[in-house]
Amino acid sequence: MKVLVTAFEPFNKEKINASQEVLKNLPDFNGVQKIVLPVVFNECFQEVHELMENALFDYILMLGESGGRTSVSLERIAVNLADASIPDNKGSVPHGEKIFSDGENAYFTTLNLKTAKDALNENGIPVQISNYAGLYVCNNLFYGVMYYIDKHDLKTKAGFMHIPFLEKQTVHKPHIASISLQSAVSAVSTLIALMEKGVL
Repeated sequence: MKVLVTAFEPFNKEKINASQEVLKNLPDFNGVQKIVLPVVFNECFQEVHELMENALFDYILMLGESGGRTSVSLERIAVNLADASIPDNKGSVPHGEKIFSDGENAYFTTLNLKTAKDALNENGIPVQISNYAGLYVCNNLFYGVMYYIDKHDLKTKAGFMHIPFLEKQTVHKPHIASISLQSAVSAVSTLIALMEKGVL
C-alpha cells in the first residue's frame, strides 16, 4: 500500500495550521508519504501532480484547516471554482474562476465516507460529512487532485478532511470551537488504518 497525506502551511496571519501540526505528530506508517503544501492557488495541487507522476498511490488523503467548525469534516465534493475573500500566501484573490476549463463541474470523493464516519464515531471523535469544502485553497487542492486522477484514469482513491482549530489556537479565542491535537491525530490515524485494510 502507498499513501500520500498532505497538509497546509499557516495562512491568514495564523502562526500554525492545524493540518500541519497533525501531520507533524502523525505516527510513522509503512508506505505513507507526508508533504506540507503552500497555501497558494494551483501551486498546491501542482506539487501533488509532480509526486503522482513518479509514484502510483493507492490513496491520497488531503488535510486542511477550517477554523470555526466543531468537528472534523469529511468532504464529499470538490467544485471547479476558485473564489476567495482573503488572499492566498502569494496575494492571489481569485473571484469566480474555473480551476480547469476542461474539468467537470465537480468531482466526488472516492473514499467511503460512511465507513470513515462510523469508524471515527466508534473512536469517540466528533465528525460530520460535509458537502462544501469552500472555494479557497483547500477546495482548489481537492479539485486539482481529483481532476488529475480522472484525466489519467487512475485507480487512486482520494478525499479531503477539514480539521477545526486546535485547542492551542483558541486560547485567546474561547468563543471559537476547537479540537485536541490528540483527537485530530487519532482521526487521521484511523483513516490510514482503514486504508491499510482496503476498506476506505
